[in-house]
This record gives sequence, structure tokens and C-alpha cells, in this order.
Amino acid sequence: MNEHASHLPKQLELRADRRWTGITIVLLIAILVVLPALAWTQFGPSAIGKIETNENSILAFWIARVALAAVFLRAALALKRIWDLWRSSLILFVLDKRG
Repeated sequence: MNEHASHLPKQLELRADRRWTGITIVLLIAILVVLPALAWTQFGPSAIGKIETNENSILAFWIARVALAAVFLRAALALKRIWDLWRSSLILFVLDKRG
């Protein structure tokens, strides 16, 4: 047996990186906080422009509201999944001496 291999552990665990998972959590929380404010100010009742007379603008506002709601929902679901990953510190691979 190789003399350099005697000090190696029997198993090597590769875990998910908690630092990048934490950064992802911070970004998702920022999205969840900023997105409703953006949707309200840009596509809400106080938005600039006359949307009462232009049907194309009304349609664009509703499409934008639906798109922002979909992004908000997707970010909320992703936040739950990433938070569970953060808490469990998922083991991705376990390698033994045989590989």
C-alpha cells in the first residue's frame, strides 16, 4: 500500500457549499421584497399614463402583473427549496478508498 495514502480518511464527503446557498437565499429574499413594490409602483393604480382609454396599455399592465406574480411565486418556491438545502447541508457525494 502507498505510504502517502495511510493518513487519508476512509470516506470523503462532498457537501453543498453553504456560502453560495446563503447568497442565493439573500438574493431570493431581496426579490421577494422588491418585486411587490415594483409591481405596485410601476403597474399599480398610481402608474403614469392614461390606461383607461388605451386598451393596449390595459392589456400590457395585466400581462406585466401576471408575469411579476409568476416570478414572485417561483422565487418563493425556490426560497423554500434553498432554505431546506441550507438547513440540511446536503451531502452530494461520498467517496471511499475504492472510488
